[in-house]
Amino acid sequence: MESDLGIDTVKQAEVFGLIREAFDIPQEEGIKIKDFPTLNHVVQFVKDKAPLSRYEKPAVTHSEADETKVKPEAAIESSIRRMTVQMIEEPIDTRGEQRFNLQGYNILITDDGRGAAENLGKKFTNSKANVRIIDLSKFGNEESLSSEIERLKKEGKINGIVHLASLEDSKNIDDISFEEWRERTFRRIKSLFIIAKAFNNDLAENAESGNAFLVSATQMGGYQGFENFSAPDPTGGGVVGITKSLNKELEKVLVKSIDFSINLKPSTISRSIYNEIQHGGNRVELGYSGTKRMVPLISEKSIDINTEPKISFGNDSVFIITGGGYGITSEIAKEVAEKFKSTIVIISRTGLPSNIEEIASLDDSGLKDLKNRITDELKSSNERVTPVMIEKEYGKYTTAIEKYRNVKEMKELGAKSVEYFECDVSNYQLMSETINRIRDRFGRIDAIIHGAGLEQSKLLEDKNFEDFCRVFDVKADGCFNLIELTKNDNVRALMTFSSIAGRFGNIGQTDYSAANDLMSKYVQHVTKRFNGQMKAVSIDWTGWQDVGMATRGSLLKIFEETGIELISLDEGVQRVREELLYGSDREVIIAGSLGDIDSDGLLSEKSGDILLLESLMNSKKEVYPLIDEILEFKPAQKIVVKKRLDIEKDIYLKDHAIENVPYMPAVMGIEAFAEASMKMAESS
Repeated sequence: MESDLGIDTVKQAEVFGLIREAFDIPQEEGIKIKDFPTLNHVVQFVKDKAPLSRYEKPAVTHSEADETKVKPEAAIESSIRRMTVQMIEEPIDTRGEQRFNLQGYNILITDDGRGAAENLGKKFTNSKANVRIIDLSKFGNEESLSSEIERLKKEGKINGIVHLASLEDSKNIDDISFEEWRERTFRRIKSLFIIAKAFNNDLAENAESGNAFLVSATQMGGYQGFENFSAPDPTGGGVVGITKSLNKELEKVLVKSIDFSINLKPSTISRSIYNEIQHGGNRVELGYSGTKRMVPLISEKSIDINTEPKISFGNDSVFIITGGGYGITSEIAKEVAEKFKSTIVIISRTGLPSNIEEIASLDDSGLKDLKNRITDELKSSNERVTPVMIEKEYGKYTTAIEKYRNVKEMKELGAKSVEYFECDVSNYQLMSETINRIRDRFGRIDAIIHGAGLEQSKLLEDKNFEDFCRVFDVKADGCFNLIELTKNDNVRALMTFSSIAGRFGNIGQTDYSAANDLMSKYVQHVTKRFNGQMKAVSIDWTGWQDVGMATRGSLLKIFEETGIELISLDEGVQRVREELLYGSDREVIIAGSLGDIDSDGLLSEKSGDILLLESLMNSKKEVYPLIDEILEFKPAQKIVVKKRLDIEKDIYLKDHAIENVPYMPAVMGIEAFAEASMKMAESS
């Protein structure tokens, strides 16, 4: 079904569910989608499993089908919000019962080369587990690593995986080549995909009895890169991104991504990992800044557009926009053309045919003739022609037409110039040549919008290494090429198009999530690296209505079923403009209802300002004994706090009782006002 009809594994699962429902076939444990690769297999499944009366019924007419459809609910008004991530302290109690009895466990650890793996291995061994430490620096490609994995499989089924390769000592990204970058992303990110896929069945089997875990570790500063970003490169984001998606796929497996501050001793790191596995609950994304355990919370944060823009663009500005020929990014390019009248340089993997003007002028009849010619040509050179083959070839022309018309519209909207460059953004040599041509042609580069991307949802067991690289490289390697090849061009703004899949992880999107979270951390990295001279932001988008990846394949259906609200085209374009001109945060989530994707419950109803104040307050609880919670806060204007009185804890109440009725003494009320005033002052 995938090779002939282009139906990916997520869509296959959806179709399979509809077939079971249509033919009254009960759900059966152990059914695997991969066992039904063709339509004939599916038809046979229906014949074998469905009651005879079901598939011998007369076909349902269109009118009958319309009557049996569930009427959609009334449209809900858009509630798209701008949100940011903050890290707050959340300590754990290590005195309780340990989650795992590790005796007899088989645990695989990837080596960091600094001693953390060795220390952690000793802790597991002391608990009578069998530990294997693998040095990934010895395996530079999929073939060699897979060969080593096959050898390890013979030693027993895996219960736990701890990926520490990202903790290795490494040079700053300023000092590495593209080849070294690729080696680094393989060792730290792609290797985790290979390992998790190889031991997927082991983990799933052991998870049924509650005996499986997968943990990754990074060292971006202890705050998951949101504060004090101190890693030499952004690859930690890729590790976190893939781990969050593995958490969504590996049911019943304990999955964690733990970030650490720089310069922690290996023994401290290993102790924290061990304690987190045994006592840290199901929290997936967290960090340790020294001894403080930090966890993310997401809250709404507005942007003030009634102030002077933090940056300005005009007709002398030059924008590089990757993926800007069609889809969401082309709509952004049109906005740049209309509002800034700037020069727009579009970089796209595929070029435009020399006769594109002629092709773009074809009417419906002409396009039908074109498709028929393509079909005939395929039949003359192939023994078997499938719908996927036809649509793939025909799609090259329809996409080219869309790109041509979009470029034409950008010019009509007022762009000073629109130049289209054919180039694979993940190819360093080609990008180097392209950037040089742009630099020679226009003499400057003011802003980069990296919107190029691919999405191919496949479950871990169905996704091969080439699939992973195809999706990952466009965003991750493309980001490296864009930034490193222009690092001396005084680029004033960088915007990367990430996704809520990168922020939360998602089923079938290990590659997409890894790439998107890496880009978000690249933004954190360049902000520090260029001392704030580059205004950089990564936007974690929800899906867009009527345009972009969410409208293709099975993603739209997934969004609907999981309760994820899509953003309209007009609002999305407006949000980009506002973020570019007025925003100051480095990672921003633009979404409405997040549905089931926020399975960790990261979204808070409180504002980011309140969360920050409460975090500060909780870290110095002895200073604020009369504040339990902040209910409302407006900087320099208003603060409303809450204190729950307890006669056993607030012993002064007993000392101020009249006829055994406790009273709040005025002096304590004054103290409460003083504490609230201190909190107000802290925020200013």
